[in-house]
Amino acid sequence: MGIASFLGRWNKCPYCQKYTAKSFLGSVECATRTCKHYNLGFSEKYQHAFYGDEIKGSTSSVRGDRVYIKYKNHRGEDVLFNGETNSLELVKNHLKVKVFPKDQFIYLSKDKISNYRDFSGLVN
Repeated sequence: MGIASFLGRWNKCPYCQKYTAKSFLGSVECATRTCKHYNLGFSEKYQHAFYGDEIKGSTSSVRGDRVYIKYKNHRGEDVLFNGETNSLELVKNHLKVKVFPKDQFIYLSKDKISNYRDFSGLVN
């Protein structure tokens, strides 16, 4: 644990290997839901930015310049993606979107998006 921990920088979690953790006096708290160090009350600001309004129970898929995409992955798990509305593009049967927090483009099968109708008017 270094000085960066006290200054508020995100550290790499020793369990899930993602930069969503902070450590303080030997204890580790992570904002990744699947991590064993996960703590709901730890960082509401980070969780809100990554997981969107689902935390507060909102059902709206579009909020300003963000779109929240509900996707069923190959394991049958429901995954929520937080993307930019101006990056939505339809490529054959897939939706191309720039997602938070890494600002990378991903391709999602249109058939597996459960709330596609909510933002279909924004797709280029």
